[in-house]
Amino acid sequence: MTLSKIGQSYLFHIFLLLSICLVFIYYSWVGYIGSDDWVYIENARARIAEPFMIGQDHWQVRLPLTWPMALSFLALGESELAAALPTLLYFVALVLLNYLLISKVKDRQTALLSSTLLATSPLLLVNATSLRVDTVETFWVIASLLIFYLSVYKNGNGLLLVLVGITAGISFVTRPTVVGLLVYYFILFASGYGKNRSQYMLILLGFILIWGTETIYYWMNTGTPLYRFHLDYHHDTIDRSKTSNFGVFLDPIFLLLFNQGFGILFWLLPFASYGLLRSPDLKSKPRLDYFLLGFVITWLLFVFLLTRKLVLDARYLASATVAALILVASWLSLMCSQGKRGMAGLLFSGIIVTNIVCLYLENKNPIYAERWLVELAKLSTEPIYTDPQTEERARFLLELDNTATKVHPLVAPPGSLFLSVPINAARGQYNAYRWNASDFAPGNWQIVDKLNPENRIIARPFEWFGLDKLVPSNFYKKICCPNSPIILYRNDGNGVK
Repeated sequence: MTLSKIGQSYLFHIFLLLSICLVFIYYSWVGYIGSDDWVYIENARARIAEPFMIGQDHWQVRLPLTWPMALSFLALGESELAAALPTLLYFVALVLLNYLLISKVKDRQTALLSSTLLATSPLLLVNATSLRVDTVETFWVIASLLIFYLSVYKNGNGLLLVLVGITAGISFVTRPTVVGLLVYYFILFASGYGKNRSQYMLILLGFILIWGTETIYYWMNTGTPLYRFHLDYHHDTIDRSKTSNFGVFLDPIFLLLFNQGFGILFWLLPFASYGLLRSPDLKSKPRLDYFLLGFVITWLLFVFLLTRKLVLDARYLASATVAALILVASWLSLMCSQGKRGMAGLLFSGIIVTNIVCLYLENKNPIYAERWLVELAKLSTEPIYTDPQTEERARFLLELDNTATKVHPLVAPPGSLFLSVPINAARGQYNAYRWNASDFAPGNWQIVDKLNPENRIIARPFEWFGLDKLVPSNFYKKICCPNSPIILYRNDGNGVK
């Protein structure tokens, strides 16, 4: 086999994509962050003993994540890697599934380009390496979407359409934000896209097999058929106007263009869409670019309009991001076929380099204070006191090191060690805890140790050219020094708060 044939083979492409995934997972690793992932870990532990337990909040009913996490703990024991393994596998599976399906409906060049963009996407990588349910939702949404298009493109049999419904159903029981996908399917149904309207009933059948089973289960055990939906819907009420920077209508645009999770994706998407839609396509098959662009628009509008239920967070746009990346890859592939390989290569390289820079700028150690607490607990022969949020966010890591009993979420008594994490203590509440923030403010106590995270290398050019004094302080801090110093005190009784 010649080198050119090897470079075009499925096995070589799969090996290459797996290698890229592993390298970028290592580079972007976040790990346990003591947030929603802690609830998933606790629920996975409980499901080992009682797999079909009834969850009490919207985190505990996300079975497509917590069941695999429970299996991971059973197989490997508890560790950060075991906890993250399900989302890592979902991420890798997404990259490979995209390659296989895009190869069938487009070509291997587009498949390889798009899968490489997925494997290097800052948003997808951070979601995967920090144990977020967004990765699970994204896999099942994209699986459903691409299998549907495959069925249309290949004029597939009914089993494929049932599979479309099953994957959509699994995505929906993961998180109800998947209503955006269901809305898109309804639009396709209403327009008669690709299939007779009667054939869409097979998608509904597959969906009901999953959602109906869940509904009956909750109905039998709680008396409420829509139990999970009730938990999700009444979880919280958001008022975006209180956190708006540029106004509720402009904030989404700034999110798309300036959030580091997207890189330059949404700067390029309008050009990619224009380039694809104006290109002649002599095939009679429905076009992938129209199909994916319709989904991107539908999903974005759905998330942006849920102003009372969703915070404006990039992670809710992960599914639209995947579809947008496929569109950009299709545009680059089209440019290659038009003899513009140099320009396509330059743009592709620019996307990858930008992704690497964005991942570098990502705060990949958001619980640096909690991780230091774990190290202090290992070395200390006496108890350490800290605020309730810091203790709870560190608890999983403390349990892994068998040092959880050394750390107490209480006001430090005289003579004891106290780890001060001002940003955590100032909140006054975390999950079930409520406290008076002033109780956890240290007095003029003895400083025992101090963790002073170094500024990133990128801070040096800012300092050399005096930009640190010109740019907004919050921007400089986020880019150059995202983590503030924290101090370990001893309450020696001297001084007052």
